[in-house]
Amino acid sequence: MALKASLKTHILQKLIDDFRINSGNSNFIFISRGTTWSNDSSAPTYVNNTESYNDLHKRLIAAKRITSTDAYLMIPKNSWSSGTTYSMYTDDDDMSGITFWATNSENNLYKCIYNGQTGGNTSGALNTSDSPRGTSNNVITTGDGYKWKFMYKVPENWGKFVTDDYIPVKKLPLQDGVSEKFDDERQLQYHVQYNAVNGAIDYIDINSTGTSYGNNINVVYTDANPDNPKTILRDAATGEGTTGTGKLRDGDSDTDDYYNSYSLNIVKGTGVGQYRRITDYDGDTKTVTVDNWTILPDTSSFFEIMPEVIIDGDGTGAVAKATCDGVTLSDVEVINKGSGFTRATATIKTTNTSGATLEPMLSPYGGHGSDPISEIPPTRLMILAKLDRDESGITSGKLYSGSFPLRNDFRQYGIIRNPTLATGDNKGKIAGSEIDSVTDIKISAATGSVYGAGDFVENDIVFGESSVACGKVLHWFRDTDISKGTLRLLNVGTKFKVGEYVVGLGTGSNWSSNNKGSGYVQYQDETEITQTNNHYRLTTALEIRSTGGNSGGNSGDTYGIAHSNRFDLDQIIMGASGSSATIIEYIPSGGQTATLYLSNIVGSSGADYHGFTVGENLSGVTVSSVINKIYIPEFNKGSGQLLYINNVTPVSRHNEQEEEIKIIIDI
Repeated sequence: MALKASLKTHILQKLIDDFRINSGNSNFIFISRGTTWSNDSSAPTYVNNTESYNDLHKRLIAAKRITSTDAYLMIPKNSWSSGTTYSMYTDDDDMSGITFWATNSENNLYKCIYNGQTGGNTSGALNTSDSPRGTSNNVITTGDGYKWKFMYKVPENWGKFVTDDYIPVKKLPLQDGVSEKFDDERQLQYHVQYNAVNGAIDYIDINSTGTSYGNNINVVYTDANPDNPKTILRDAATGEGTTGTGKLRDGDSDTDDYYNSYSLNIVKGTGVGQYRRITDYDGDTKTVTVDNWTILPDTSSFFEIMPEVIIDGDGTGAVAKATCDGVTLSDVEVINKGSGFTRATATIKTTNTSGATLEPMLSPYGGHGSDPISEIPPTRLMILAKLDRDESGITSGKLYSGSFPLRNDFRQYGIIRNPTLATGDNKGKIAGSEIDSVTDIKISAATGSVYGAGDFVENDIVFGESSVACGKVLHWFRDTDISKGTLRLLNVGTKFKVGEYVVGLGTGSNWSSNNKGSGYVQYQDETEITQTNNHYRLTTALEIRSTGGNSGGNSGDTYGIAHSNRFDLDQIIMGASGSSATIIEYIPSGGQTATLYLSNIVGSSGADYHGFTVGENLSGVTVSSVINKIYIPEFNKGSGQLLYINNVTPVSRHNEQEEEIKIIIDI
C-alpha cells in the first residue's frame, strides 16, 4: 500500500515535535570532517556501516541544538502567474497530487475555489490574468472570474524558509474566546483558522445552466431607458402571520402567478440583503406575496427577481442566489455559507423545469483554512541551522567562547539525537537538558486596570495559579494598549493555561506579591533556547606549552600571534605515546602557550582513553611542545543516534561569514 500524504505529514510533524524544547529529547545539527576526500571535488556517498559510523564520530567538529523554530513543513509554492490555468478544490475528487492553490508576490497563499470550469477540470478553465490579493475571510473573486480563499501569509520570521519553489506551512494553536492572539502577521492566519466554519458551503458549481428561466427581472439602477425603468418597489407591507407583500413596477407582468417560486431579492436600499420566495403574484395589482420581511422595504429599495436556489442537507443556514443571463442561469452566489453540512443538494425551484443542475462544494472538515496542514498535506520538511559568529568564537583564544572553528572547512553534516554529555555537572545526561530556555507569555490586566513599567522586574518569579507553572522574568514589555503586556520568562517548565491568573512573587528572600504585577494569560508562545549555550565543541582541545624557552629574544620558541604558522590546518601531529590527530584549529596565545583543536584522534596503547596524556611531548612539530591540559569533547564518544548524514564537497568557513546548513527531508 502506498504511503498516504497525511501519514507522511504525520511522520514529519512528529519529528518537529521531537525538536521542541520540552519534548524530553535533544536533536543537534553537527559538522564533521575537516580533511579532504580522496577526490575533494566529488564527495562519496555515505555508506551505512560500522566503519563509516566510527570514522564520522572520530572526525566530529561541533554541534548545535535544533529547536522546533528551526524546522518547518513545506508545501509547493506554486507562484501565481498571469496566463496560467489553475486547478480548483472540489469535495468529491482526490486532491492528492493536485495543486489547487497559488501564492502571490506577497507570499499570501490562496486556495482556488473556482477556476471557471465545472467539476474542477482544468480543461476549458480560465486563464488567470488577475492575481489574488487581500486577506478577507470571505471568498475573493478576481476580475478574471476566479474565486480564491485566503489561507495565510508567510510571516516575516518564517521568510528564511521560503525558496523559489516551496513555502513553510504551520497550523497555529487556537484558544477559545481569544480572537486576537498575535501582534504580527500570524494574526492573519489565526483569524482565518478562528473563523473557519465546519461543513460550510463556500461555492456552488453549475453543472448545467438550463434554458427556461425567462421570468426573471434584472436590477436596473437608472432610468436611461424609458422602456426599462429602475427596479424600485412601489410599496411593501407586512401582512398577517408569516407573509409580506411588495408591489412591482407598472410595466411588469400582468399574468397571475407569473413569478411564483422565483425569489424577490432586495439588492440595494432599505432592507438590502433580504431574499424572499414568491408564493403568489397578482398580475392586476403587480403585487407579490413573500415570506415576511425582517426589515420592511420602502420606495428606496431596489429589487431583482431570480430563480430561487433551494439548499437541502444535514446542515443549516446556507443561502444562495441565482443570476440569469436571459433565459440561462449564469451564476449562483453563496450569500450565507451555513454550517454542519456533510451532505447537501442545491436545486433551482421555478414553475418551469429546465435542465439546470447544481453541485454544492462542501468545505473540508473544520472549514477552509481551519488547518492548512491537513488541507494541503506537506511531504517535505526543511531544517535550517545558522552557524553564526557567537557560536564560532574558537579563534578568540578563549577555550569555551565558541564551538565552531571559523577558518577550517567541513565535509559532513547531519543530525544526531540524544547524545550524552562527557563533561561538567551534567555528565552522563542527555545533552541539551542543561540548556536555558525562554518563553513569552501574553497577559492582560484585570478589567479596568492598566500596567505600569515596573510591575514586573528582572529576576521576579511569575507564578500561575492553576497550572503551577513558573519562570524567572528576563524582560517585561507593555503593549501600546497598556492593559496588556508580554513577559519573557526563563526556564518555564509546565505550560501556563490560557485564562489563568498569574502573579509576580518578587526576588531574593522577599517572596511576596505585594506591589507586584498580576494578570490573566492570553497565550503562551513557543519556547526557545538561549543562544549562549546551545552549541557544543566536539573536538579535543590541547593546551600546549613551548619547552624551548624564550631567552635572548628567541621568538622561534613561542606561539606568538606573529607566528600563527607554527601549525597548519589539517596538519597531522603525533604524541610521544604514538597517538596521532588532525588539527582543526590552532590558537596562539601570544606567549609560550597555545591551544590545538583536534579531530580524527588515533590512539595508542601508551595513551589514555582520549588519545593523549598530560605531560607528553608532541613530535614532528616546529616548536618543541608539551601537553599542559586536555579538554575532551563535550559529547561522549559514540553516543546518540545518527538520524541523518550528508557527505558534501568542502564547505569553507571564514571569520567574516556565517553558514546556514539546510537539510531537506522529503518522503
